[in-house]
Amino acid sequence: MDERPAESVCPPRRVKVAVVGSGLAGLTAAYLLSTAYQRVDIQFAKGRPVEFEVHIFEKAETLGIDSHSVSLTLPGEAGKWRVDVPMRSFQGGYYPQLIAFYTRLGVLFRRSNFSYSFSFFDALPSHRTEESEKDLVHRASFAIHPTLIYDGASGSAGISVPTVLKQVYTTFPRRTFRRAQAQLAFLFAFSVSMASLVFCFLRLQFLASPWLRGKSARELSWAEWAERMTPRGPLAKMAGLDARWRAFVQDVCIPLFSAVCTAPREDIEDHPAEEFLDYIWQTFLTHHYVVSHGMRDVVARLSSRIPASQIHVGAPATALLPDPHASGRVVIACGTGDSPALHAGFDHVVLATQANHAAPLVAAYARALEQQQAVAAAACASRLSTCLSQFEYRKTVVVNHTDDCLLPANHGDRRDLNFVISSSSEVDGKPTAADASGLLLPPTYTMATHMLPRPAGRAPGVAILQTTNPTIAPRPGSVLSVARLERALVTRASKAAVQSLCAEKDDRVNVGALQGVARREHGSSAAGIWVVGSYAHSGIPLLEGCVASAREVVERGVLRCEGASVHDSPW
Repeated sequence: MDERPAESVCPPRRVKVAVVGSGLAGLTAAYLLSTAYQRVDIQFAKGRPVEFEVHIFEKAETLGIDSHSVSLTLPGEAGKWRVDVPMRSFQGGYYPQLIAFYTRLGVLFRRSNFSYSFSFFDALPSHRTEESEKDLVHRASFAIHPTLIYDGASGSAGISVPTVLKQVYTTFPRRTFRRAQAQLAFLFAFSVSMASLVFCFLRLQFLASPWLRGKSARELSWAEWAERMTPRGPLAKMAGLDARWRAFVQDVCIPLFSAVCTAPREDIEDHPAEEFLDYIWQTFLTHHYVVSHGMRDVVARLSSRIPASQIHVGAPATALLPDPHASGRVVIACGTGDSPALHAGFDHVVLATQANHAAPLVAAYARALEQQQAVAAAACASRLSTCLSQFEYRKTVVVNHTDDCLLPANHGDRRDLNFVISSSSEVDGKPTAADASGLLLPPTYTMATHMLPRPAGRAPGVAILQTTNPTIAPRPGSVLSVARLERALVTRASKAAVQSLCAEKDDRVNVGALQGVARREHGSSAAGIWVVGSYAHSGIPLLEGCVASAREVVERGVLRCEGASVHDSPW
């Protein structure tokens, strides 16, 4: 992405764009728009370039992608430890645009091939009383013992034997025949079990191939697809492969995707299969990565081209209004009450907020347009609002704490990511203050506890843990921070709706029919309303969708509306 020489034949035409929301999608859109004027690979109509005046509106007091992160000061330690909330990792095969963008920005990232432990409970211990959260009876009656330990690196690092399984033979006296006999029996049974696990893993990779999965995968839920793929031949049944496959799906695949999507088991079973199969296929034999200097570094690089006067934090956008003084432009109203702050004159609005927040904004804008007799633009906004209402969200909770009771009891079983899965549909115990506060989630969620690596140069000390979707409460005194978020979930309805935001045909991607439709159809007499975000692109709603959707909207949406054409990749 080379830059245009400082001198220009014609002075640029200024176009105002409001970006509502400052997550990765919003900041990417803002960065691409604010740097478009300098790019030599963008050609403008009639040789007159456009310079975008980008304003960011963020309801939090800091830019959104870093707004939930925390700076921790630990007892007995100097300085602060910055912890990203939630954890932001990405994997090679599924995040090509994110990786290319970070590389272009100069964001440093490192390989982090996570290892995993899986622990299962028939019923999760409640550890709660009716009085208050302070009275939690914690850890007295349970211990976490993994029954599966996966050492990561897409399987190349192998599988470890959990401590609880070794007890099958370690209870016998050493150097006795019975111990040797038990050890041999265990090794045989464990080898058979691991061989079946490897078989199911490789079979899943094989079936996830785009050439083998068949067109029916587009229409099936994950549970339907997995059941359809169950081995049914006489030999397979004789070898127990049908039962092994079902156990693999229930005990490995569903908990993993529950953690990836931060959604409960029932939503994973109903989730469209195609998105999971793409993820499985594209991430096979690839590496996990994390940014080296945290998301604060990413925010600084993305916002560096935008003047501070055009970054509005603590400014929730509460309404989009037609500009009474300029046809085809929008006023952003920020704040509530009788006198909200008004920011006028925007040619385009990029909604980089959740769909369930954007939908009512667009619906109200449509009604305001109707009152001004702008019937065509109102109809466009109304259709976009209806589309956005098809997307669903699920609550997620992220707790930073120091309670290692949420890790496997044996230190040798602890891994980077430690999953706790319940096979029960209900928690034993009564609703309590801990539940009412929103700290705990139903046991159908996978509880994932990440052992955060200590920053370079820090001496060993108390372990900082980040638990996502806790189903067992950490000790109240150990809690450092709590963040309550929402994550978009792919459903059959949202999968159909996303085609109106991001159109894919013959492996080519373009903006969907409802993106900026009034501006594209009626020109400068109507404002462009655009949507970006993880949910506004195909696939599982992750960081890749943020970057990809922002690029599509900027290059094939806003720039085209302003008479520009792009001839090279921005990264």
